[in-house]
Amino acid sequence: MKFEEVMAKLDESVFTPELKKEVTAAFNEAVDAKVKQVVDLEVENALVKMDEDCSAKLKSLLEKMD
Repeated sequence: MKFEEVMAKLDESVFTPELKKEVTAAFNEAVDAKVKQVVDLEVENALVKMDEDCSAKLKSLLEKMD
C-alpha cells in the first residue's frame, strides 16, 4: 500500500487535505533522500572496490614485467 493511499484513508477532521499533502510530500522527500544516500554509498563502495582491484592487477602486471 502506498503512503498516499494510507493518508487518503485518514479522517479529514484531523488531517486536512492540505496537511495530508504536506505530510506526504515530507515523507516522500525523506524517502528519496535516504534512497539517494544509500545509492551514493553503494556506488562509492563499488568504485573503491573497483579501484582496489585495478590497483592490485596493475601491481601484479608491473611485478611480472620486472
